[in-house]
Amino acid sequence: MPIIEEFPPDNVYRLVKWVDKFTLPHLTTRSTSVTVRLQRLPFQRHSDLNRLTRESAIALLPLDRADAGQAQYTSVAVHAGLLPHLAIGRVYRGQRLVGELPTRQATLTLADAELSCQEVRIGEELPAPAGWTYPYKLLLSREFGGIQTEFSASRCLVFVDARGIEYVIPRALIFQRFYAIQRELANAFTSGPWSQTRHRIVYEGRLTSGLETKIDPATGAWHVILQTHVDNDFARLAALLYFDNYAAARAESIYTGMLSDRRANMHAPWFASAQIPFRAEAKPLRLQVKGFMLPPRLGRREGGSKPVVYKQSFLVTSILGSSWPSYTPPIRAGRLNSGDKGREQLPAQGDRPYSNQLRARPAGSELVTTSATDASPAHGNAVTLEDTFSWLDGEEPEKLTKDRSQLYSEGDLHPAPPPPSAASGGERTHQHGNAAPAHHKVLVRDPVNRFRYLLEAFELLRTAGDLRRYTVFQPATPSQLAQCGGLSCWNFLGDTARRTGRWPSSGWRMLERARGVGAERTIGKPRCVLVVRIEIGTNVGYWFEIETRPTEGGVLSPVVASAGTDEQTTVSHLVESIARADGRNLRQAMAAAAHEIGSEAAQCYKHHYKGNNNSEIDPNSLRRFLIKWGS
Repeated sequence: MPIIEEFPPDNVYRLVKWVDKFTLPHLTTRSTSVTVRLQRLPFQRHSDLNRLTRESAIALLPLDRADAGQAQYTSVAVHAGLLPHLAIGRVYRGQRLVGELPTRQATLTLADAELSCQEVRIGEELPAPAGWTYPYKLLLSREFGGIQTEFSASRCLVFVDARGIEYVIPRALIFQRFYAIQRELANAFTSGPWSQTRHRIVYEGRLTSGLETKIDPATGAWHVILQTHVDNDFARLAALLYFDNYAAARAESIYTGMLSDRRANMHAPWFASAQIPFRAEAKPLRLQVKGFMLPPRLGRREGGSKPVVYKQSFLVTSILGSSWPSYTPPIRAGRLNSGDKGREQLPAQGDRPYSNQLRARPAGSELVTTSATDASPAHGNAVTLEDTFSWLDGEEPEKLTKDRSQLYSEGDLHPAPPPPSAASGGERTHQHGNAAPAHHKVLVRDPVNRFRYLLEAFELLRTAGDLRRYTVFQPATPSQLAQCGGLSCWNFLGDTARRTGRWPSSGWRMLERARGVGAERTIGKPRCVLVVRIEIGTNVGYWFEIETRPTEGGVLSPVVASAGTDEQTTVSHLVESIARADGRNLRQAMAAAAHEIGSEAAQCYKHHYKGNNNSEIDPNSLRRFLIKWGS
């Protein structure tokens, strides 16, 4: 995870409270900025963060009435290209991301897509229920403080479910997930109307290979060619925003909303107005989200003595997944200069169109992202994987096959340059002194249900009294942190790979191997593990839930008793022990690793599920295992 130069350079723990309010341009650059609201947290050490439960985390969110001047809050402007990295609820120590507050996950079912919701601004006064005597607004400072003044114009979607729970979805989050899921897209959508910037995302000409962006006249399929710096992950949405009239109008309205907010004042800020790009249909829209269940809004009706719950709000901080509309035709995708072989291969003269000097590479642990300069087109991307997003259904785009391709020798590849020390999420411009491009992206992949099902089973056991306490145990070292499925996990990379950004191309430590050459090379994805600190009676231990490939069979989940020593060092050693064993023979490997840290108990849980076609963990099986482990 990158070091954010604009954040305060100290060792104070701060929470990202809100992200919105755009301004063009930022400082002397040609790039748009977005404002990040930070709240100081009362933590002295990282263990204070790891001890938080959902309930204790919620107590940190209201405005502190003793802080009359709101000194605990500060606002920072950064490039909009950093949006994929920014999320409400994330926690930084100075300029480095070190984790997040515990959240809840939920699945929303919107029968009429966005028409099922109502748009409300943060500062908008709403009709008050009977007995309420104060201004009635969407988010009160006693529920979620520090944003009511500066972000009063922030727009949110409000959806009320069958239980009466009010889900608040910031428009900035909709923009982040459906339009700005990677840095290249964020910059395109904040620099002009979609009709004039879409060529930066989608190649609109005809290639010599025979490929072009078009609707296939025979089948009606959407053929989309992505630009070189746009990841294959975005093929679905790129095709939708390009070909579907409803989605294209929603994309165009982003710029229209910007002009409306600025009112002809080029220096005025604007607030996110992005709409969900799916139209209503017979099939409901499902959104998998995470966020905070805020304290209930209480009051007393006239003549009553008991408190009355006026409403219960759930603030959505991230959209983890979405269903895909059923009305789209099949999608076939390709890339400009993809390097894929065609049906006919012709020997080529000269060098490849993009040399290895421009290839993307993972960012090292000391990479500083700066918003003081734009990005240089003369350098390759420094890639940071920020989180994951999943399409819950729908067909993946097929790969377009070239009619013909150029065949280059392998001798024209140059050694990759060393990783940069600084990078920018801004626009690619030719100004002197620009930094390398920081390619912040959210990885689109299959849903990570394994972690979610485990935490749901733990919650059932906690509610039943079988488990005293459980918390996600996050790494204090930023380079070990990996966001996966909306959770703070540990990656399995070795120390040198994390520090230098030179990840292995394949092997057990990589969930997805690196592929391709030159500018088309993808960096792959490191495997990660969710670590949960559990307490049963007086026993404390660490549960390790290992991320698996779709082709892999069952993997055991090690559980190691705490040795009472430094927890971060202990867990780091155990994570590395799993990696050195390649996730195999874990009973023997973890027994040896537990002995090395002075722990007396290491066991492994073999997953049992609720049914043959159900991947949810059987809570009774889990209960029996934990009782035996804790006895």
